[in-house]
Amino acid sequence: MDYNFLELADKYYDDALKDLSELIECKSVLDVYKPTSAHPFGEGCAKALDTMLGFAKRDGFESLNDEYYAGEIKYGSGEDFAILGHLDVVPAEGAWDTDPFKATIIGDRLYGRGSTDDKGPVIASYYALKMLRDLGVKFNKTVKLIVGCDEETESRCLTHYFKKHNKPSIGFSPDADFPLIYGEKAFANFSILGSVDPHSIIKTWKSGSRVNIVPDTCAVTLKGDYSKEFNEFLESHSYQGEIKDSVYYTYGKAAHGSTPELGVNANFIMAEFVNSIYNDNFTRFILDCLSFDPYGEKMEINVENGDMGKLSLNPGIFEVENNECLIQCDCRTPKDSQYKVIDVFVRDCANKHKLIYKADHRKEIHYVDPNSYLVQSLYKAYKEISGDTINKPMTIGGGTYAKFIDNCVAFGPTLPGEDNLIHSPNEYIDLNNFKKDIAIYAYAIYELVK
Repeated sequence: MDYNFLELADKYYDDALKDLSELIECKSVLDVYKPTSAHPFGEGCAKALDTMLGFAKRDGFESLNDEYYAGEIKYGSGEDFAILGHLDVVPAEGAWDTDPFKATIIGDRLYGRGSTDDKGPVIASYYALKMLRDLGVKFNKTVKLIVGCDEETESRCLTHYFKKHNKPSIGFSPDADFPLIYGEKAFANFSILGSVDPHSIIKTWKSGSRVNIVPDTCAVTLKGDYSKEFNEFLESHSYQGEIKDSVYYTYGKAAHGSTPELGVNANFIMAEFVNSIYNDNFTRFILDCLSFDPYGEKMEINVENGDMGKLSLNPGIFEVENNECLIQCDCRTPKDSQYKVIDVFVRDCANKHKLIYKADHRKEIHYVDPNSYLVQSLYKAYKEISGDTINKPMTIGGGTYAKFIDNCVAFGPTLPGEDNLIHSPNEYIDLNNFKKDIAIYAYAIYELVK
């Protein structure tokens, strides 16, 4: 190694931490997508992009703002090399111990929404690039740090950006785990909708704000007073819930939609209670087809495929109003061919419960040869800085920006064994690891562009 990147990262740490704290305070949560607006993803996302590009202008980098869909910060010359990150964040639901939109340092941790997903890694990548420029490293590629504002919903940001800009030939996305991710499952999201049995006791049902989060709260109003039965149900099953202002609440545990087995979906608890009072088609469908089944076994869509792992299923949004219902599900499959199975089997399950199946967002599997130059170069950088030679490159259920470029992988920032609270309350970044992130990304860029 020509440079001691860990020592160099220490010199940039205070400035990087200051910039990260400022970026976290931008409440960059999508409200309503307005494609004709000057700020299509809202004021918070626009502020985050302005802030990030402001850092680039301050530090003398060339940058551009692609109509507040995405931004670009670049340095070097030659073929394009991409670092793909995002500035939007998921809502700060659940019980936080700190203000989610104020960077709060407690011990060696910085708490705040986006600290790990994905503002922390974006800042680490930015300072890695800045470090190499300041060292006078001669680049044989043009490094483009491309930051989007809609990754957490439909990635319309990069779709818009790449309509006008050529796709780089190689790159990484600092938006997952170390050592690195060379394969990502396909998306096969779907919705269930229709009419609820008119004799059901459900008046309204509301839970979830993003399909890719396990909902930890379910709020329901009922046609009648069932408070006695509800409290007895909670106590007998050791479930968490309460009644406030005639609204019945059940509580679970939030988790990322790609790992629903790590959470507890509050809707499954509520469906169990409501169905014990009246056996309507909506709650019956939840119990028969979805409840506590993160792999799709109840609907027989479960599949496993070597190193790509198992199918995952997360019902993330539930709504009932005026006897009309909607369930939106985040489904990730290790086989593209599973689309047809999902279409047939989930539609059949919906029909049996007098509901309707609708296929939603789909994106094919992303896979890069684990023996490729890109993967091996990034893995080398990770091993040199971290000292970890045990953990190996892997595949995940999560979907990242890496899917936009054929020769691109997800690379960090979560280290093996580290708590992963992305999309959960009390998201944080370990500050010691934040320094390592800067060093790892600097080493990786150096290896690929020197």
